[in-house]
Amino acid sequence: LIEGSVTEAKLSDGSVTSEKLAAGSVTAGKLAAETVGSDQLIDGSVTETKLADGSVTSEKLAEGSISAGKLAAETVGSDQLIDSSVTEAKLADGSVTSEKLAEGSISAGKLAAETVGTDQLIEGSVTEAKLADGIVTSDKLAEGSVTAGKLAFYSVGTDQLIDGSVTEAKLADGSVTSEKLAAGSISAGKLAAGTVGIDQLIDGSVTEAKLASGSVGPEQLADLAVRSTHIAYGSVLPEHLISGAVGSNQLADASIGPQHLSTGAVTREAVADGSISAGKLSPDVLGMISKPTIGAGAIQPRHLAQGAVESAHLAAGSIGSRELAPGAVGIGQLAVTPVCAPSGSTVPLQQFGLAAFAFKGQEETCDVIIPFDEPFSDSLYSLVAMTDHPACIAILKGKSEDFAVISVARIRFSTEPVGFINWIAIGAKSFG
Repeated sequence: LIEGSVTEAKLSDGSVTSEKLAAGSVTAGKLAAETVGSDQLIDGSVTETKLADGSVTSEKLAEGSISAGKLAAETVGSDQLIDSSVTEAKLADGSVTSEKLAEGSISAGKLAAETVGTDQLIEGSVTEAKLADGIVTSDKLAEGSVTAGKLAFYSVGTDQLIDGSVTEAKLADGSVTSEKLAAGSISAGKLAAGTVGIDQLIDGSVTEAKLASGSVGPEQLADLAVRSTHIAYGSVLPEHLISGAVGSNQLADASIGPQHLSTGAVTREAVADGSISAGKLSPDVLGMISKPTIGAGAIQPRHLAQGAVESAHLAAGSIGSRELAPGAVGIGQLAVTPVCAPSGSTVPLQQFGLAAFAFKGQEETCDVIIPFDEPFSDSLYSLVAMTDHPACIAILKGKSEDFAVISVARIRFSTEPVGFINWIAIGAKSFG
């Protein structure tokens, strides 16, 4: 046979068996449509590359053939999941967030015991209906949270009140009646001033011990209530006696001693004739009687009464500086008007005088030294000077304790000026 001489037409049906086919001679183009079925495919010969996109439908998949490893990431969505197929075992811990929960989906039965704390409760969500009877204990109440409006009527009794908690501000006016007061509970400190009157006092209750010293005055005593038995010995003092109350009938015999007589009380009329004997006369009086003339030096200072020596009794020139007490001579006692200084300042010294000046030629100024008769204590004295020439003025140029320098200046040119400086100075006196 010539190469290529056996054509399709030369081959009888069924003459080309599998043995007649060379290896790899049957290509895809040699296969008729739908000629390759499950019988022609070797087990495992259909690989991923042999499958056309979308060729594996749900019918082609065996039951349970798609395991977790066969699923691409994020291929299973809500459309792929059967209702109720996501059980508790399928959910990873923490995968159900608040966004995944439907409104109202968490009922009381879904909550585990002790899962709802203060962080889970909305402010104001725990209403009265949510609280079980008796669960709000004293530990649950905030300080000051139980106000008057929260207390039921008659809910606060003696057991609820702390000892000493009922203060004056807590008591309503008139709420403390006599029945509420314990026997002996009202002490003196509890009574307001002026609250105990005659209506509150029991007859005979004001004893001597109850009366304060000096509390019983003349207004409290009934007429003739004070008798001789009520007056203590020695309690009647001179200020208690009215003028003229003590007469001769009230004086005991020999009760008036020398200490009771005031100066000048015994007058001539009170002295009985012949009652003054020689023994009653002092040695001075006896000396005067025996020597009717007063000798030189007989009158001593002790003999002179206060104010007995007047200006008429003083001899001219008898009072010197020794007799003058410090501060005795004031401005009113001086015959001249002195230089006064403020109180507390140093003793002032005032000096004054004239000093001549004369210009030579065309001099514009000339200096004049003014010596003081008495030096000042320092150079802080004041000095005023002027000239008697209309064309010259005086200017203070310098000062010291002993002298001052005055500069005389010409204010206009004329013939050589000649004149005097009139000056006065006052400052602190020097005691050095």
